[in-house]
Amino acid sequence: CNWNSPGNWSINITQENIRCELNPLEILMVERLHNGKRKRVHHNKNMSDSIFKPGLFLQVNEFIKMLSGKKHKLVFLKEYFETVKLIKNIYV
Repeated sequence: CNWNSPGNWSINITQENIRCELNPLEILMVERLHNGKRKRVHHNKNMSDSIFKPGLFLQVNEFIKMLSGKKHKLVFLKEYFETVKLIKNIYV
């Protein structure tokens, strides 16, 4: 992880014969090596991610649910700040 580097956020996990990449974070690409051949598969592709910034449409929908008093998947500010503190401590 390169916290203060230029470029988009991404996650790469590499193991023997498989590589997983989240770039942007909402789209998972899995690349497998089998019998010397590479096979690449994209997962979690949402049609709204093609029209809007990836993840924005879903995030706005969750925000509207929260404003309407419905069950939502948004992170509460307390949890967000705890995560930010943890990340800061890792990189200090």
